[in-house]
Amino acid sequence: MSNNKLAIIGGSGLYDVEEFKERELLKINTPWGNPSDHILKTKYNGKEVLFLPRHGRGHFINPSNINFRANIDALKQMEVTDIVSVSAVGSLKENLNPGKFVIVDQFIDRTFGRIKTFFNDEIVAHVSMAHPTSNGLMNACEEAIKKEKIDYQRGGTYVVMEGPQFSTLAESNLYRSWGADVIGMTNMPEAKLAREAEIRYASVSMVTDYDCWHSDHENVDVQQVIKVLLGNAAKAKNMIKNLIENFEKHIDPKDPTDKCLDVAIITAPEKRTQKTKDKLKTIAGRVLSKWLKYFNMKISGKEYRTIWFENNVVKIIDQTKLPHQFIIKDLKSVKDAINAIKTMEVRGAPLIGATAAYGLVLSIIQNNDQSFLKKSAKDLINSRPTAINLKWAVDRMIKKLSGVNSDKILEIALNEAKEICEEDVKFCENIGLNGLKIIQEIYNKKKDTVNILTHCNAGWLATINWGTATSPIYQAHKKGIPVHVWADETRPRNQGANLTSYELNEENIPNTIIADNTGGILMQRGQVDMCIVGTDRTLANGDVCNKIGTYLKALAAKDNNIPFYVALPSSTIDWDIKNYKDIPIEERNSEELSHIEGLDENGNVKKIQIYPQKSKSMNLAFDITPAKYVTALITEKGICKATTKGLEDLFNK
Repeated sequence: MSNNKLAIIGGSGLYDVEEFKERELLKINTPWGNPSDHILKTKYNGKEVLFLPRHGRGHFINPSNINFRANIDALKQMEVTDIVSVSAVGSLKENLNPGKFVIVDQFIDRTFGRIKTFFNDEIVAHVSMAHPTSNGLMNACEEAIKKEKIDYQRGGTYVVMEGPQFSTLAESNLYRSWGADVIGMTNMPEAKLAREAEIRYASVSMVTDYDCWHSDHENVDVQQVIKVLLGNAAKAKNMIKNLIENFEKHIDPKDPTDKCLDVAIITAPEKRTQKTKDKLKTIAGRVLSKWLKYFNMKISGKEYRTIWFENNVVKIIDQTKLPHQFIIKDLKSVKDAINAIKTMEVRGAPLIGATAAYGLVLSIIQNNDQSFLKKSAKDLINSRPTAINLKWAVDRMIKKLSGVNSDKILEIALNEAKEICEEDVKFCENIGLNGLKIIQEIYNKKKDTVNILTHCNAGWLATINWGTATSPIYQAHKKGIPVHVWADETRPRNQGANLTSYELNEENIPNTIIADNTGGILMQRGQVDMCIVGTDRTLANGDVCNKIGTYLKALAAKDNNIPFYVALPSSTIDWDIKNYKDIPIEERNSEELSHIEGLDENGNVKKIQIYPQKSKSMNLAFDITPAKYVTALITEKGICKATTKGLEDLFNK
């Protein structure tokens, strides 16, 4: 399966390629608005190609009103790597007669009323435009033109004027004095935007007339132009067919377009807002995601994420050893990943999902066989049934890998697992920014430290970075708002005492560990301003499934008029289950209740039994908090009521 994909942008006279019979018209939404028209997805001799009419089908968009940014973003979303622009132009030289094709390699941009960059708000980037077209793609165009025996010129400078009027005589003569070859109205800022999107670009200009400098063309006649246009369009369609067949063999693996953003973005990472990064995700997500390391949480002053891939091994922080030992563990097989999930070496719904995604990567490394991959997926899903992220991540990976050739499957799987992690980081950061508003509001009224009670660990150790319930706390601390956290110890595994307090200490955020049943009296005393917890599964009606003990905190908060918030990424929402009784509640090993780990007098980690050996126990890992006890849900999309309508409105369901 090829990673290269060709798109044709058709100019005046070229609005479709009717001969392509396998057709699908796609409506693509972009952060920049709507593209010129639906994108035609089609195939020619089994090879996929995309076609976009620059002026819309029927030519209803003025050159200056073309939404160039939306056009390029939409094609980038469709994973286009190469664009060939086919445009109608006027000639500025005697030898470039009407009907001749010019493979343009330079531009002079004379437009003034168009937005020419994706990077005009908060994030600044400077890409090189010294050579605006890709040499390999021009070679492909030349071969395709030669095959049709079309009269052409390789190389030439295109003056891009604003339009829609044609040039004055003085302007036409000026451009000729510059040595320009052709003049048109559309290839800028298209070529600039393609470069910013790291899409290789070539321009085939079809001469329709001599510009007004020529004595025979002092008054450019639209009807004459159209007549030539139609002839050019017929030749262009045949050229396009040849181009589809041959363009890949001309691809230059060292084309500077491919990685031009690596050295282009100048704005400091801390100045880049999440809103702008999200807007640029399609165009610049590859490079912007690299800077997330600047926001990683710390252990002993060193930045970490909870999971990462290195040298065909998945590396995790073994959370069963915290807080007494910090150990990075290698997962070398899908069995290792399953065991890490079952034993809670990794835990927290988002992190479990990410581990499962990487587990499938390890499965492919171990045995690149579809039946083994399917078995691995099933085993991963069954490793911990309550957290919905686990199944969500596995299903997403399997869907992505469906029908992929074996020689490409590892690369695609690894990229998708990394993307799941990057998405989680962005989601959690947004949760923090949305929840920050709540903490800020409390502080503005109180003018004193905001006391926050949380349960279990919904911190960065439960996600990839930031955390869910802790993300607003980290954002508040970062902004200078004084906060103090009451951390429930969270029996039986003590994730609050062992993990939440641990990571808050590393970020120098004041916190106090309390016994699980202490929260109620603190609320009665007015020592809690808000509660915020995470969730392993949230139903579409707002019911929340979280670590055992959450329900009791919500009841106490309701009785004391304390707001009770739940922080969650959308991947944790179960849109299918309607009744909380249908959620599978995990019952774990009773040893988690009967035994506890800690340090002895010599600083050694020891496990001891804390109740009679003959005593029976029940170790339910989760409980359900009905939506009526939840003040609001804090998501990456915003804050909403814990109701069906609230969630559906927020996520456009």
